[in-house]
Amino acid sequence: MTPSSILWRGLAACISLVLCASVSAQTTPKPAKKLKTLSYTCRVVYEPANAMWVRELEIDYDTKAFQVLRIDGVRAHGFSVDGASIITHLDNERIMLDLSVPSWKSQFREAAQGQGVCIKNR
Repeated sequence: MTPSSILWRGLAACISLVLCASVSAQTTPKPAKKLKTLSYTCRVVYEPANAMWVRELEIDYDTKAFQVLRIDGVRAHGFSVDGASIITHLDNERIMLDLSVPSWKSQFREAAQGQGVCIKNR
């Protein structure tokens, strides 16, 4: 074996080790982040029927952002957050939540409007 072939084999072995280490690091699953949950009970009056409904709101979050929103145990497919305001929809009801107050406003199929207060559960 010539000195240059030994050098090339050593270099190939080093590259192989680096590539294997990077592939291993990419495929190793990251530990799941522990989510915390905010829970609210909202008393919403729907007009024009003047009917009160109790709605349950749960928000799972981590240190960076809200991750999951559930209303009455049903996961919302999507939501938008702007500060303490959350906008979402569920079963043709457009829902606007303000966690700074906390309050609930909604419109249901342009036929009914809901408004109420939310109480944080412990």
